[in-house]
Amino acid sequence: MTPAQLADLQSVNDSVNSIPYIAATGIDEPYDAWIDAPEAGWSFECRDYAIRKAKLLVERGWSAASIHNILCYDELGDFHSVCGVDDGAETQILDNRVPQVYPKSSPPYSYRWAWEQETGSTEFRAIS
Repeated sequence: MTPAQLADLQSVNDSVNSIPYIAATGIDEPYDAWIDAPEAGWSFECRDYAIRKAKLLVERGWSAASIHNILCYDELGDFHSVCGVDDGAETQILDNRVPQVYPKSSPPYSYRWAWEQETGSTEFRAIS
């Protein structure tokens, strides 16, 4: 991955991470809603950050086939979602908990990678 590409990933990560995290489900919010932009009165959680980042990257010309929503267990055993971008050699991670983009092989927390979204699908496959 080139320095310009990494800078583009970092720009998207910075922009989306500036959106306030809201864990509380809104009164009129559908159950388990996954959204790509903040919605007044709704939650905006890690999965939504990952979806928003993927959408912005595609809009900037990144290949949708290289972008994946990746689910893991965090250091407390809770589910967490991040946006992964494959560069051929490594997957770069855009994470709402971390200001810097990082390689999947070196997470800043003791994440246990569990599932990865299949390209062009809403389905997930287990990461072995």
